[in-house]
Amino acid sequence: MDTPTEKTQNSASQGDGTPGGGCFLCALPVDLVIFKDKNFVWLAGLGPLVDGYSLLAVRQHIRSMADIPTELVSERDALVGRVHQTLSERYGRCLITEHGRMVVCNDGDVDPHCYHGHFLLFPGVHDISSAAESYFGRCSHFDSLSAAMAHAATCDEYVLISPNPEQFNVFSVPLNIPRQFTRVLVAASIGKLTQAHWMDYPERERALAIASDLKNRREW
Repeated sequence: MDTPTEKTQNSASQGDGTPGGGCFLCALPVDLVIFKDKNFVWLAGLGPLVDGYSLLAVRQHIRSMADIPTELVSERDALVGRVHQTLSERYGRCLITEHGRMVVCNDGDVDPHCYHGHFLLFPGVHDISSAAESYFGRCSHFDSLSAAMAHAATCDEYVLISPNPEQFNVFSVPLNIPRQFTRVLVAASIGKLTQAHWMDYPERERALAIASDLKNRREW
């Protein structure tokens, strides 16, 4: 059950898709939440470029999914597996990305409270790894999420792109990448480049429909 605090915070947050305000992962937009426990939350994302677009985030103020405490690693990896399976069964495939150590608030504040490590999930989208390579000085390949995240933890900055559960690419030594880098690449790959920035095209009603659909399909 969602707490009264979360509901109150939601009304004052940017959960309505309006630019500005605080961190949407601190004040959860509860009607977009598909699953949550004390450590992680899976929610439909605003600006859905594709059906099923969603985020899997850590609820603590942790800079990236590679920086989470050791005791949360198993839960992180298990949740990614369950979410990926749910989305793949619905849409046939699912691309997972993370722009590591990127603030999630909209006001430019870079204090630690603005960090929540999170994966972006793009069902039905083909691999964008080749398009990403020219933006980085290094790319490392792994066959498991845990190995990829262990490597990412050693990088100053990184981007993760995973087209399937057996392939995880970690890009590091960035050259010049935009804030919503993987959304830009996905948007370009599906012919929706003008909709890359979610604040410009929040499409909240579509996000609500995605949340409802995935809640009904989740069996765990």
